Amino acid sequence: MHSQDRTGLAIILSLIALTLFDGMGLIIKHLSNDYSATELAVWRNLFGLFPTAIALWSSRTWRASGKALKIRQWKLALLRGAIVTFAHLDLSRNCAAPLTAYYALKENTHGKQTNSRI
Repeated sequence: MHSQDRTGLAIILSLIALTLFDGMGLIIKHLSNDYSATELAVWRNLFGLFPTAIALWSSRTWRASGKALKIRQWKLALLRGAIVTFAHLDLSRNCAAPLTAYYALKENTHGKQTNSRI
């Protein structure tokens, strides 16, 4: 009976997570006209820390052990953070450059056509 209670809890938590992820997607799509992808990614990751911290602190096993949150391989975690940061910056720059070039060329092309008709 105890395992079925946990299965039901897992299903409920999965449905809540699915709903929250869909809501996040809707909010990001709504805000994407006003903010860059990098800004949205930073805010999404910062807001993602809150539920993670709550889940960690609500864990009976972690609380009962009395251990402090300590990363044994902190150099590897720091390297991973740096790689993810540069990947986000590079992705946003690589996505923005072709669009900027397209619109700049489109503007120049329309400008030349307009000037040649006059």
